[in-house]
Amino acid sequence: PARSLFVRLPDPARFEELFLRLSRGSEVSLSNLIGRLTRLGYRRCDLVVETGDLAVRGGLFDVFPPDRDLAVRVELDGDTVASLRLFDPDTQRSKEKLEEVWLPPFAAAEESEEARRALTERIGRPPSEAERSVFAPAVSPMPSGWLDHAGAALVAIVEPASVEEEIAAFEERLLADRDPDRDAFGPEELMHPAGRIRERLAGVALRFDRLGLEAAGGAGIRLPAEAIEPRLA
Repeated sequence: PARSLFVRLPDPARFEELFLRLSRGSEVSLSNLIGRLTRLGYRRCDLVVETGDLAVRGGLFDVFPPDRDLAVRVELDGDTVASLRLFDPDTQRSKEKLEEVWLPPFAAAEESEEARRALTERIGRPPSEAERSVFAPAVSPMPSGWLDHAGAALVAIVEPASVEEEIAAFEERLLADRDPDRDAFGPEELMHPAGRIRERLAGVALRFDRLGLEAAGGAGIRLPAEAIEPRLA
């Protein structure tokens, strides 16, 4: 939905730097790897079940990145990656061997002591895990939106009038929910201003007032859809 355009993200070059590459035969420090992934939003647990989980059992390191349907199991021989496999979290059974894997971040920004101190100063106390995630755009550089990450992808606007209505409605909601006595951060620190979003959309040349689909044989297709609240992490 159009409201996702309000979400702040790091610029594409910085976001790429947050990816971690593991390959069979490479040397890794398990403690450094776990520390880096937890700073990138992953949660340490006893058993990997859902995306964002990571677990260590002896010489096995399991992690479930957000861009895969199956989790990744890393078998270590000392500090050497002996094998990489995909596995089903429901059965814990291995499915496929890999030569390398790229692990994307599970948060929009890497947690740092500098950002934590800045949040503590702004809210007057140490931030909770949820607050570190929600307020990250206010203390970490996030000048971009998902359109900036689309690269050379073809972008089209379907029902431009409806998109503008949703942008205007969400902008109004952000301003109405703002309570200066309660909120440590203004909407413009956490979300992109509506004006910037409109400027970006003005550069999209492909627009459809209506978009129709037809199945083979002339039967109509119904595509149910619902609005989804944007998440910062």
